Amino acid sequence: MKGTTFQLGWVLTARVACCLSLIAALSCASKQKPAEVDPPVEVPPVPTAQPPQQTAFEKAQFEQCMDEVASTFSQQNPNLTARTKECCSMIVATYEMDPQLFMSPLLREDCCNALDWDGSETCTP
Repeated sequence: MKGTTFQLGWVLTARVACCLSLIAALSCASKQKPAEVDPPVEVPPVPTAQPPQQTAFEKAQFEQCMDEVASTFSQQNPNLTARTKECCSMIVATYEMDPQLFMSPLLREDCCNALDWDGSETCTP
C-alpha cells in the first residue's frame, strides 16, 4: 500500500467516525425527555393579625370600665369590687389584643395589682 492511499484511508476513517459521533449525539439528544419542571406553587398570603373591631356597645362598655377604674384608683384607699376587677381584666385583655394602644404605666400597675399579676401578657412583671 502506498503512503498516500494509507493517509487517505485514515482521513476517510476519521470523517466517518466524526459523522457517526454527530449522528449518535443527535439521536441520543432527541430521545432525552426535557426535565420536568414542577409548576410554581402559589402560596397564599399570610393574613396579618388585626385586632378585632369593637362594636359600639363594646366601646361604650370599655369607656365605662375606664371611668370605673380611674375613679376607683383615684381614691387614697381604693375599694376593689368584683366590677373593678372585671373591668381591669377587660382593659388588660384589650391592650393585649392591640399592642399599638398605649396603656398608662399607672393604670397597668393598678389593674395588674388588682388581678394579682395573673392571666395576661400585659401583667407579666
